[in-house]
Amino acid sequence: MTTGTGGIASTHLLAEFVASMARHEDEASAVTAATERIAAAVEAEVCAVLRPEVVVCVGLPPAERPDELLWRLAATSARAGDLPGLGSCHLATASFSSTDGYLLVARRDDPLSIDEIILIRAMARVLSLSLQMLRTLATERTLRERSERQAAENGRLLAEVRAQQRLTEALVSIEAAIAARRPISEVLDMVTHRARDVLGGDVAALRLVDRDQAGHLLLASSSGLTTEERAAAVRTRAPAVWGSADEKTLSWPVREDGLEVGYLVVARGAAGPAPDAADRDVLAAFAEHAGMALTAAKTTHAMQQAMKDPLTGLANRAQFADELGTRLAADGSESLGLLFVDLDRFKPVNDTLGHAAGDALLIEVASRIRDCLGGADIVARFGGDEFAALLVDTTLERATAVADRIGQRIRAPFDLLGRKVYVNASVGIALTDHRTDAAGLLRNADVAMYEAKRRGPGNQAVFERRMHKAMSTRLRLEADLDGILTRRELAVRYQPVVRLDDRAVVAVTATPYWKHPDLGMISPTDLLTSAKATQMVERITRALIEEACRQMQQWRSAGAAPVDLHVLIPAALLRDDDLLAAIGGPAMRYGIRPDQLVAEVDESTIAEDPPLAADRLEQMHRAGIRTAVTAFGNGGCSLRDLLRISADIVAIDVADAPDHNSASPPPLSRLLVRLAHMLDAAAMATGVDTHEQLAELDAAGYRYGRGSLFGCPADGTTTADRIRQAAVVHS
Repeated sequence: MTTGTGGIASTHLLAEFVASMARHEDEASAVTAATERIAAAVEAEVCAVLRPEVVVCVGLPPAERPDELLWRLAATSARAGDLPGLGSCHLATASFSSTDGYLLVARRDDPLSIDEIILIRAMARVLSLSLQMLRTLATERTLRERSERQAAENGRLLAEVRAQQRLTEALVSIEAAIAARRPISEVLDMVTHRARDVLGGDVAALRLVDRDQAGHLLLASSSGLTTEERAAAVRTRAPAVWGSADEKTLSWPVREDGLEVGYLVVARGAAGPAPDAADRDVLAAFAEHAGMALTAAKTTHAMQQAMKDPLTGLANRAQFADELGTRLAADGSESLGLLFVDLDRFKPVNDTLGHAAGDALLIEVASRIRDCLGGADIVARFGGDEFAALLVDTTLERATAVADRIGQRIRAPFDLLGRKVYVNASVGIALTDHRTDAAGLLRNADVAMYEAKRRGPGNQAVFERRMHKAMSTRLRLEADLDGILTRRELAVRYQPVVRLDDRAVVAVTATPYWKHPDLGMISPTDLLTSAKATQMVERITRALIEEACRQMQQWRSAGAAPVDLHVLIPAALLRDDDLLAAIGGPAMRYGIRPDQLVAEVDESTIAEDPPLAADRLEQMHRAGIRTAVTAFGNGGCSLRDLLRISADIVAIDVADAPDHNSASPPPLSRLLVRLAHMLDAAAMATGVDTHEQLAELDAAGYRYGRGSLFGCPADGTTTADRIRQAAVVHS
C-alpha cells in the first residue's frame, strides 16, 4: 500500500509518461497505454478514459464495466464510489481540455494524495495534448495521402491526355495522307509506324490477303523488323483465326468495304506491360484507318481508271478537258496548241476485219501519236477513232510539224491479222489566244479538223475564224439535206471528158449540185460532205444516176452524138449488195448500154476495204460496166491491192502535183501513167486547166483529159451544145 508520490518521483513518472505518449502513432493505442501507465503510477485498481466516442478502462472486465456509473462519477467529480467487484473506492477525476471527456482513477484502500491527484491531472493534460496532436497528425496524413492520391490521379489523367493527343495526332496525320491521295504503301507505313509508337511496341506489322495466292497473307507494311525478318515474312499462310495473339501481343482485323482483308499486329517485349482494353481500342483505331486507306486507294484507282481510256490507256475526254482547263487557268504565259486527230477509213477496217482488228489498230495509232509528242504534251482518246493532243508551250510551226509527223506515222501500213492495212488521219490545229477558254479551244480544233476532212483524206488545217461560219453553214446544210430529193433541189451538172489525140468529147462526168432555196447553188464537195455526215450520200448518188441516164436518153432523142457517162460511186454504195441494180437499173430503163457507163471509184474508197472493192469492180466488169480508179496515187492503196483491181481507166489528178503550173508533168505523174499501163488501163488526166499542161499530156501517155480547159460542169442543155459542137469539129 503506497503512502503517496513525492515531487521528484512524480516528475520522473510524468517524463516517462510523456515519452511513452510520443511513441504512439494513433489514438487507440495511446489511450490504452495511458490508462495502464496512469493506473500503475498511482497503484490504482481502475483507470478509465471516458470520451463521447469510446470508453477505455483497465481494472474492470469489459462485460461488467458500468459505463453509465463511470460517466456519472466523473461528471460529478465524486471523491468516492462503489464499483462492481471492488466495492467502495477512492476516486480522482481530471477533465480533458480539448474534449468533453474525463480521466477517472479508482483505488480501493488508500485515498489518493494531493501529489497523486496533481500527477493524474498532469498526465490527463499530457494525454489530451497527445491525442490532440495525434488527431492533427492523422488529419495531416489523411490530407497528404489524399493529395498524393490526387497527384497520382492527375498524373494518370495527364498521361491519358498525352496518349490521347499522340493518338489523335497520329490518326489526323494518316487521314491527311489519305485525303492527299498519297501512295497506299506510304500510308500503310504510317499506320504501322504510328501504331508501334503510340502503343509502345517493339514490332508492328500489317498483313493483307494475297489476291494471287488463296489462303496466304502478304506483309504489306512493318515497323521494327530487320531486313532479313521482313524478307522472311513477305508471304505466310493465313492463320485459322486471324489476329490470334499471346499475352504481350495485340492484334486487330483490317476491313475494306466491310470485308476482313488482313490484320494489324503490335507486339511488346517481355519487359513491356500486358495490353489492356484501352490498348485494344487504340489498335482498333489504327486498323480502322488502315481499312480507310485501302478503301480510299481502291476508290482513287477506280477514279483514275474512270479518267483513262480502257482500250489505249490514254487519258479520256474528261481527264483531257480537266487538264486543258487547269493549263488555261494558269498565269497565261504558256502558249498551248490543240490537235484534233480523226482517222480516215477506220470504219471499213472495223467492219471488214472485225472489232478485234479495229481495237488493235486504235492501240497502235495511240502509240504512234504518243511517239510524236514531247514529254510534257498530253494525248487522249475522245472515243471511236478520234484523238486529241495538247501541245505545251508550243508555236504554230511546232504544232504543224507535229501534225505532219502524226500524219506520216499513221499513213505507214499497219499489220493486222497478217494483212497490211492503210489509214489516214485528218488533223485540226488550234492555238490559244487571249479570248480562248477550254471549250472554245476544243471547238476550234474540232472545226479545223472538219475543214481538214473536207480537203480530203490525210490533210491538216489550222483554225481560222472564218471556219466557224463555214461550219455553221455545213451544219445547216446537214439539217436541210433531208428534203433535197423530195423538194427536187438536186441539180446534175456535166463536165466533158475529151480524147486527147483529137480533142473529141467522148464522155461526160455527172456531178451533183444542190439548189438550196436560201444559200444558192451548193458545190459537189460541200454537198457530198454533208451527205456523208447524214447517211444521205447513197440516196443522192442513186438519184444522180437516175437523172443522168434520163438526160442521156434525152440527148440521144435530140440527135446528139452518143457519149459515155462517168459517175463517182461513194463507199456507201460500193458496199451495198444492190450496187449493180443501182447502176444498171436506170441504164436499162433509159436504153443506155452497160459499156456506156463508167463507174468511178476513188482510190481512198478502195483502200478502206481492198478485197471488197476488188470484188465489186470485178462484178461491174462482168456486167459490162466500165470502171475507173480516180485520185490514183493519192489514196493510200498498196501496189499489191492495186494489181488485184480490174479497171478500164486510171484517173490521175495533175493539178495535185507540186509543179502543176510547169509545162512538163512531174516525174511522179509519169510514173503513175506507166503504172496505169501495167494495169492495162487507160490514163486520164484530171484537173487540166492550161494549154501548157495539155501540150505535154499526149507525150506523157495520157489518153483522156478532164478539167476547166475543156469545160466546167454545165447543165444538160449547155452540155448537149458542147457535144454537138465537138461532133461538128471532128466530123
